[in-house]
Amino acid sequence: MKISSIYITLFFSLTLLFSCKKTNLITYEGSRALYFSIASVDSVSVNFSTLPDQVKDTILKIPVGLLGLKLDAAAPFEIGVNNQITTAITGSEFELPGQFSFLPQKNMDTVALKIIRTARMANAEFVLGLELKSNRQFNNALFDNNLEKTRSRKIKIFLTDILKPTPKWLNTPGVPGTEHYLGRFTKKKIQVLVILDDDWPFKTLYDNVDTYRSYYGNLLNNYLNAQKAAGTPVMEEDGTLMEVGPFYK
Repeated sequence: MKISSIYITLFFSLTLLFSCKKTNLITYEGSRALYFSIASVDSVSVNFSTLPDQVKDTILKIPVGLLGLKLDAAAPFEIGVNNQITTAITGSEFELPGQFSFLPQKNMDTVALKIIRTARMANAEFVLGLELKSNRQFNNALFDNNLEKTRSRKIKIFLTDILKPTPKWLNTPGVPGTEHYLGRFTKKKIQVLVILDDDWPFKTLYDNVDTYRSYYGNLLNNYLNAQKAAGTPVMEEDGTLMEVGPFYK
């Protein structure tokens, strides 16, 4: 079984808001507190769709920050599952370690949890809600009314295996997209292209197919015609005939 590691990459737009009103920024006043350090408005996403089918799970690493003085010794902390919003299944779709410990002399640490790929993720998106619990070492309730989106004691993790069309696949008014050449978007169509052009793995081809849509359109059109002439037409997963776009018709 192959295991891949997904690290949270922090992409965000920073908007400066100037106001004379009082803000709810958290400042240190004696208590230590832990928070999830993310920049995507309290949520992250795990999408298996561009990974090989043999990848059955991944390790998600989430940064956890410390507000307050650094610890002299490692201190335990607890992460709980928010059952009110969680639709992912404990044990079969995610696994949390039995205990967590924040390292001494650090302002930032990392927690790792196992996300498991399941068949139902190919048809829907599921949510895993986590929250940092308070204990004698950490008063994480300090972040309950926090307006800073990069620091929160709660986090939502979206889990899916749905492959969406590439950014320029769909036609727009007056501008033909990749579908003009390659037809309806399907995961199997991308998989066929990977077999025909074995220079790129799945994710690389998926990321570049819009740029080289004419080349891949020709490649797929020739292949589908050859298979049809040989009496072995290529079918989509839903049982329909795989077809190219109107450019070739």
